[in-house]
Amino acid sequence: MKNHKSQTRIYLFTIGIIIAIMLISIYSGITNIDSVESREASGQVADNGFEPEPLNTDLLQPKKDIHTPVKKEAVVDKVEPDNTPQAPETTTSVEKTPETAPQVEKAPDKTETVVTKDPVVKPAKKKEPKPEPVKPSFEPTAHSGDFMSEIELNMRSGPSIDFPSIGVLKPYIKAVASNKATISGGSSEWYEITVNGVTGWASANYLKTYKADAKPKPKPVAKPKPAAKPAAKPAPAKSERTDGFNFKGHHFSLANFSGSGFVPQETNNVYRWTDLPTHYLVEKVSPAGRVIRQVGVGDTVVVDGQSYTVTHIESGIPNDSEAGRKLFKHDAAITIQTCDNTKGPNGKSDVTYWWASKK
Repeated sequence: MKNHKSQTRIYLFTIGIIIAIMLISIYSGITNIDSVESREASGQVADNGFEPEPLNTDLLQPKKDIHTPVKKEAVVDKVEPDNTPQAPETTTSVEKTPETAPQVEKAPDKTETVVTKDPVVKPAKKKEPKPEPVKPSFEPTAHSGDFMSEIELNMRSGPSIDFPSIGVLKPYIKAVASNKATISGGSSEWYEITVNGVTGWASANYLKTYKADAKPKPKPVAKPKPAAKPAAKPAPAKSERTDGFNFKGHHFSLANFSGSGFVPQETNNVYRWTDLPTHYLVEKVSPAGRVIRQVGVGDTVVVDGQSYTVTHIESGIPNDSEAGRKLFKHDAAITIQTCDNTKGPNGKSDVTYWWASKK
């Protein structure tokens, strides 16, 4: 217990010494500052080792015409709180506009009226109405008759061009007249006519007595002529010869053809097929092909002086492997073949056969 009290006393003693040292240091600093200020005031201390110049006391006196601006402090009203509950106060902060703020030009007023010097207002010219034409007076007299016009003719409300048009009389249409009027000293005559329920006045200069057949008939339009067909090649001249191949008075030379393929065209020949010498080939576009179809059943064909009578004819035979067998379909001494204008499924032209027997 005694040790504890001793330690407390030592602690307090130490604190007291520290406080005393701090007070002494503070007092010494204040004394030094006062000493320096008094020396500067007396002119004993100067910067850079130069003696200070004597002060001009006149400069320290305020002039009468110089006003020292006094800074005004903003006054803020303090609102004492009361016991009455209030809504939170809204504080509006107002920023001070700097002196160098840019000037804002005022927008020109749209309603501003610019008045020029000595304005001159010219009065508007008034349009003078055109005088209406003086419509002539007339006294109609009864007149009957049927009229027509060859052109489109205006029908007016009165017997003069000064009256407005109320309709048009079409060419060659019947118009029935009921009255007549003479204008301008008898030089202009008008008829009051009625067409399709419309009654008006038309000039007599353009009216003629109505004729039902007066309307000209339209000219018939000439039909274009069909294009001329190319002239057919003349058939070979008829002959009574017996050599070669002959029928219907036509004579053709005989030539040989072997194998398969196309028979020569545009020749005056009929070809004997060497694979079957009793079978004769006639090219469709040759001179013989253009007349061979004149041969009918019962006609005579003369080959190298021997006469044959045609017994059967058959067209549209497909030109395939079966066509050769059909040559022996009938008991014939000779057979004749030519091509048709039609084609079979294989793309080849169909054929026509003639069967003929000896006389």
